[in-house]
Amino acid sequence: MESNANPPEAPGQTATDEVPNRGEPFKFKWQDALDVIGILLAVGGMSDMPIGFRVACFVACAICMCFSFVRHTEWPKSLRISSGFGVCVFMGILIGFALKKHSEKSPESVQIVQLKASIDSQDEQRRFLALYPLGYTIFDVNYVTGAVTPFQVRQGMEPFEFDFRSAGIRENTPAQISVQLPDIFKDGKAVLPHMVVGWDRGASQVHPLGFTFGDPPNRFVATAQILQDRGDRVIWILGIRRIYVTDTKPSNE
Repeated sequence: MESNANPPEAPGQTATDEVPNRGEPFKFKWQDALDVIGILLAVGGMSDMPIGFRVACFVACAICMCFSFVRHTEWPKSLRISSGFGVCVFMGILIGFALKKHSEKSPESVQIVQLKASIDSQDEQRRFLALYPLGYTIFDVNYVTGAVTPFQVRQGMEPFEFDFRSAGIRENTPAQISVQLPDIFKDGKAVLPHMVVGWDRGASQVHPLGFTFGDPPNRFVATAQILQDRGDRVIWILGIRRIYVTDTKPSNE
C-alpha cells in the first residue's frame, strides 16, 4: 500500500492553496533604510546643537519615516496611517520641547549677554581705552571675543610679538582664579613667557594685576582683570599701557 507523502490538508484548505514559508529570512528593504535614517535624524535632533539644526533633524525624521510607512504596502492601510500620524505627533512634541528649552535662558546667561553688549558699546570701549591706551583683548574663559588695537599710539611696540595661544584660565577653584598672560617675544626671544597672575575670589573685580616688559623709554605693562565671574564662566580683559620712567640719575653739574 502506497503512503501519501503529502501532508494532510488543514480544514478549509484546498490543495491549490500555497502554504507560506515561515522560515524565509528577513529581507532588508529600502523602506527599512529610511526607518534607520529617520532614527538617526531623531537622535541628531536631541543632541546639543543649534536650534535650527535640531528642528531640521526632527522634520527630516518625520518625512523619512512617514514615506517609509506609506511604502510598506504589506502593512494594513490603517497601520500605515496611524504609524505616520504618530511619528508626526511625536516629532512635533520634540520640536516644541526644543524650542521651549532654547527660549528659556538662565539669569547667568542673560547677564553674560548683557555684559557682552555693554563691553561692545562705545562708552565701554572709550573707558577701556582710557585704562589701556595701547589696546586691550577680552576673553570669554580661554577664547578671544573682542579686541581693540589703536595702531596710531603703539609707537615703540613694533619689535614685540604676542602669542595668545598660551593665554587663558589656569586655575578656577572656589577660593582662587588665575590666568596666564600671552607670551611676549622681542626679536624672536621671549621677554615675558608663561606669566600667571591670580586673585582670591571676591577681590578679582578691583585688583588688576600684570607684569612689565621692555626697556626705557619703551617700557610697558600687560595687565589682566576679571570683568565677570560666574563660576565656570569667567570673562576677563588683558590690557596694555605704557610706563613713563623718570630719569633719577644725579646731575653732573
